[in-house]
Amino acid sequence: MNISLSSSNKILYANGDSFVFGMEILGNDDRNFENKNKSFAAHLANSLGRTLINNSYNSCTNDFIFRKTIIDLENFIKEGTKPDDIFVVIGWTALHREEIVARHVLDYYHAGKAYKFKSDSQEHTDFGTFFISPSHSQKMRIVANGTVQTIDIVKDAAEFCSMFFWEDDFQQEKAESKILALQNYLEHKGFRYLFVNTCGTYKEFKLIDHTNPRIFSFAHSFFEWGKEKYPKNIRLKNHFDEIPHKDYADLLLDYITKNSL
Repeated sequence: MNISLSSSNKILYANGDSFVFGMEILGNDDRNFENKNKSFAAHLANSLGRTLINNSYNSCTNDFIFRKTIIDLENFIKEGTKPDDIFVVIGWTALHREEIVARHVLDYYHAGKAYKFKSDSQEHTDFGTFFISPSHSQKMRIVANGTVQTIDIVKDAAEFCSMFFWEDDFQQEKAESKILALQNYLEHKGFRYLFVNTCGTYKEFKLIDHTNPRIFSFAHSFFEWGKEKYPKNIRLKNHFDEIPHKDYADLLLDYITKNSL
């Protein structure tokens, strides 16, 4: 999402997964971008009197969050926005997720033959990639040489990752390295920030300092917190309506104020 910013704006920049996006706030399985305007990031931005830039994506990976945050913030700086005018909120996600380039998967199925393909995946529309996870499927209708074929785009990739990539300790090291690297980048550039854990299952920390006040409650994710406190507000795909988002934003605001972040 490309947005031109004035250097006079006070910004809350958010990146993360479907919980930062606010998926299903508007209804069961609702992925409309309007959900972002009711997410906890939006409520926090309103409370802080800041303009919200929410570049989160449903089902995205920690790799995506890491690189897109740096790219977005570097672009904001080039456009004239000062780092101290931007408060960054990052929602780190589940460990076992990957992103694949869509073109190579499609070419694999059709060996270079002409085909027509339309995806309803936002990441494919915007970046030409697919997010995959152990429980994720991506069944698509593809027309090749007049023949309609339904395939699961990410099935083979998910099976490969399950065999070679998705091991808990390995993935946690990767995630912690990104968290530490993004911390160093933000502090070097002079951004104010807060990291939260949206739905990750993190074991004992090896690289990051969980006592750092800019890392909020990593041992207890937003999903776990919402599920325990608001069991009646869970939607069809295990997200929440607006009530837990408002409450969580108030919790973050109180934490930011107490810790002078």
